[in-house]
Amino acid sequence: MDVILHAGAHRTGSTSFQRYLLGQTEAFARHGITVGTPRRTRAGVLFGLAETPGGHPKAQRAAGRVRLNLATEAQAGTHLLFVS
Repeated sequence: MDVILHAGAHRTGSTSFQRYLLGQTEAFARHGITVGTPRRTRAGVLFGLAETPGGHPKAQRAAGRVRLNLATEAQAGTHLLFVS
């Protein structure tokens, strides 16, 4: 599975772009594309990943959540994960 990370800078239209992406989820799904927006990433999927060293338990749990989510998406037929 390919992953595209869109790291939109503050005040550059990222929210509008994310709304557009959410409005196209059904069309994207037909092509094996899944969109991850802040609704999903801020809900705990990435919590602790960047704030703690790699060996810290929080970072290990965060890495496990990411692996679990990627495996779930792959099983669901996702070929491309677009995270904004």
